[in-house]
Amino acid sequence: IDVDAVTDTHVISTVSDLANGSFEAPLAPAGWFITHGIGVNLGGWVVQKDSIDLVGTLWAAADGIQSVDLNGNDAGRVEQDITTIADATYRVSFELWSNGLVQVAAGDESEEITTSGSTWTQHTFDFTADHASTLLSFESVGAGGPSGPVLDNVEVMRVLENFTLGDGGDVLDLRGLLDSVGGPHDNTAFSGGYLQFDNSGGDTTVLFDADGAAGGAYEYVPVVTLVGATLTQTDEDYYTL
Repeated sequence: IDVDAVTDTHVISTVSDLANGSFEAPLAPAGWFITHGIGVNLGGWVVQKDSIDLVGTLWAAADGIQSVDLNGNDAGRVEQDITTIADATYRVSFELWSNGLVQVAAGDESEEITTSGSTWTQHTFDFTADHASTLLSFESVGAGGPSGPVLDNVEVMRVLENFTLGDGGDVLDLRGLLDSVGGPHDNTAFSGGYLQFDNSGGDTTVLFDADGAAGGAYEYVPVVTLVGATLTQTDEDYYTL
């Protein structure tokens, strides 16, 4: 018996609403830092344990010019609610440096990461959302006192683990994403700098720039990662613009 492969269409219409992923707001003193305690809102992130240091140009940030030392006067935590889709899988990408133990958590899922050294290191954490909103947090859970692990460049994207290419392969529907910014629905979405497929390690990450190459207000952000699938611009059967 011959059974035709079933094509699944995956609709990607929005980017993550994570705010201030590089901690660029509010401004910290140039060449120094400012300590913020419980309840302070840092452009979307809220301090919810002891205190943190918002660091200006005291050292080089991983992205932009600012970062967060998760130990202010003592071990602290920052958190914010992000919009999610129940049962969808997400990947949190972030960078750490300095010494300490960090717990990253999303909803009921968490992971502890040991960081050390004087260079930024990228880490990822995957979780499956249970609700339409998920609380994302980063907490210093190692030694107390000042000077702990430093956090920067937090990004959130969808993850599709079973995206299939070939006969009856899946389709990535990006029309709503382009509609959201009045972007083009042809190959100028790529040449105009709105979309980019980044292939690395056998995966594909779709990058999106809300105002394209002609604008300067936005830059590429990751929208979705296709695990184990290498999708290129020429694979037009597997995506819709």
